[in-house]
Amino acid sequence: MRMAISKENHTDIRSQWIKIRRNPDLSWSFRTPFYAEPETLQSGVDRIDFGNAKMQIFDKDRLICECLKYEDKMERAVFQEGVLSYIKDEKKNIANLMKYARERRVVKKVQSMIGVWL
Repeated sequence: MRMAISKENHTDIRSQWIKIRRNPDLSWSFRTPFYAEPETLQSGVDRIDFGNAKMQIFDKDRLICECLKYEDKMERAVFQEGVLSYIKDEKKNIANLMKYARERRVVKKVQSMIGVWL
């Protein structure tokens, strides 16, 4: 999985590796940032309190669209776990999922991978 960064920060850290804590056993893995248009980063964003700060995260419907879009860049087991947990989730919002799928151009993947289970 890769991290999205804004265009302003892209040139500063383009060649640097970013460490992201991945496993509870404190092992670290390296991730490469990639560029994403700022307007694509605003759709489907929830703001949560994290310590003394506000953090922006994608809601689950937008996140599953990102997983479908970048399926080939994800570990297969992580991808499958994400899709299956979304399918089992009783609080999923299909209208939002299809809206984000149209924005991210993954409608066919949503229909073929998730639609068959709904």
